[in-house]
Amino acid sequence: MKVKQHIKLIALSAILLIPGVSIADIIKPALDIQDVGGDTGLTFTGTEFNIDSTVFTIVTDGAPIDIDDEDFILTSTGGFGSFSGSFIVGGGLLTGTFTDLTVVELIAGSGNFFADVIYTGGSLQGALAGGRIEGGFVGTSVAAKLGEVSVVPVPAAVWLFGSGLLGLVGIARRKA
Repeated sequence: MKVKQHIKLIALSAILLIPGVSIADIIKPALDIQDVGGDTGLTFTGTEFNIDSTVFTIVTDGAPIDIDDEDFILTSTGGFGSFSGSFIVGGGLLTGTFTDLTVVELIAGSGNFFADVIYTGGSLQGALAGGRIEGGFVGTSVAAKLGEVSVVPVPAAVWLFGSGLLGLVGIARRKA
C-alpha cells in the first residue's frame, strides 16, 4: 500500500517539475457575458453547445465600462472535447471562431467550459488576433468572459513545493 502512495507522489511531483508549464489568464480588454431578460441562455447536449446571452460590460485598463446590452451568440457542433463553431457580439462588434471547446460537466446540468478563439472581425477587434472564452453554467444560465489571454508562468513556489515533495518521498523511502 505504501509503495502505491509513493508512486503517486512521485508522479505528481514529476508533473509539477515539467519545465515550461504555464496557465492562461484572460487579460484586458475582456467582455463580460451573462443572461439578461429575453436570453435563452445555454443549450448543451452531447452534440451541440450553444449560448444566447448578453455582453454588458467591457473591462479595460481602467474601471469597467458599461455598454448597451449587446447580443452574444455562440453556436457549435461536435461532441465532448471537440466542439467547434463561431460567435458574434452585437451583430458585428466582434466575431470569431474556435475549435476544441472543452466542456467539463461537474454535475448533471452544470459545469465549466473554455476554448481558445480566433477573432475574425468587427469594430472591437482592433489589433486582437486571438483570445479565450471561459465560463460556467447552471441549467440554462451562463456567465462567461471573452478576451485576450496572457500566458502566466507557474510561480517558483510551485517548483519549490515539488522539489520538497520529492525530498519527503526520498526520506520516507529510506525509513521504510
